[in-house]
Amino acid sequence: MLLSHLHKFIFIKSVKTASTSVELHLEHLCAPPGHIIPPPTPMLETEFGIIGDRSGAAEKPRFYNHITPDLIRERVPAEVWERYVKVTTVRNPFDRIVSAFHFFVLWRAKRSVTTDEIPGLFREWLAGQSLGTLSMKRFIVLDGQPCIDIMIRYEDLSGTIEAFLDRIGAREKVQGPLPQFKTHMRQVELPLVAYYDQASRDLVVQKAELDFEQWGYSLCVADADVERARVVLPDRTQPDTR
Repeated sequence: MLLSHLHKFIFIKSVKTASTSVELHLEHLCAPPGHIIPPPTPMLETEFGIIGDRSGAAEKPRFYNHITPDLIRERVPAEVWERYVKVTTVRNPFDRIVSAFHFFVLWRAKRSVTTDEIPGLFREWLAGQSLGTLSMKRFIVLDGQPCIDIMIRYEDLSGTIEAFLDRIGAREKVQGPLPQFKTHMRQVELPLVAYYDQASRDLVVQKAELDFEQWGYSLCVADADVERARVVLPDRTQPDTR
């Protein structure tokens, strides 16, 4: 989560959408000039803005990485919430949910599996997931209405970040390539169509209906593979320390 008073934006950090990379790319806009932002990052709140905690502290402070819009609205002045541009990162739900599976089920648990095992494990895991895992609703809806003004698309990170920076007048203040984090989580690269059968595809379409509707993604898994093949990630890889 980021908030900049100078550029009047609030970055709402979603999950498995390149949000950490985007957060690190923009965070200096929310801190005093020259301030060194250490990893792991504790919450920083100054006259320049807010950087949400990324330290993984057991007790969450007022502002933290994946804080939801309802809590942000409660904790900032009303005029800040109303006037500032709200921005988040989005990703095709079929691809985002596969990414979540690799991160939470395989990489974080340090679980080794064969390529042949992955589709079955994915479908089993998917069947037990809640709406909170499968949908972005908690990050994009407030009082029953979408609350996001600008979306940064995973499928076009460079173009949509540049458009956002133009909107807030900060293009010259954000230089260099986008940091690349958490891109080594998948043990193997399978096409998305290998993960989904009809039942699992239908479950994602049902549970993430708002995501498809709000961001205009195709309901066809094969189309998500085409989009994924066009993704251009930065060529600078950094260790995942945050």
